[in-house]
Amino acid sequence: MSRAAKMGAADILRHLQACDTGFSPRLSTRVDLTAYAEKLAAQALCFAHGEGALVGLVAVYANQPPRAFISNVSVLPAYQGQGIAQALMTQALDHLRGMGFTDVALEVAEDALPARKLYTRLGFRGSDVMVLNLGQDAPLVSDPRL
Repeated sequence: MSRAAKMGAADILRHLQACDTGFSPRLSTRVDLTAYAEKLAAQALCFAHGEGALVGLVAVYANQPPRAFISNVSVLPAYQGQGIAQALMTQALDHLRGMGFTDVALEVAEDALPARKLYTRLGFRGSDVMVLNLGQDAPLVSDPRL
């Protein structure tokens, strides 16, 4: 089940810790995971997947139109390859478009090939910072799995 949700910092922290080794470089080498989880819980739009445990998470800062920033895309290792990240990204992009945002940016490591492939498939362009135009001429993103 995918949904936009207000997530608690403790749930986000457990999820980030479980996904830490999947980031390149590890997320814990770049940020204090506890502080980051608290910031996401307080300030980000979170799109979550899972019943009970938080299986997938997309966190977006959507504070100042026209550009939103995707801060986190993560799926627990045991659930990767099932389309969860794509479904959550699709839900987040549709939600942002509905809020009037026209651009969405995210940062991705050069060697994060599965993530780059997903973002490119969704229409993002660029290198270290990838951007997607959600303007009126951009095609509507939809995913029947949501």
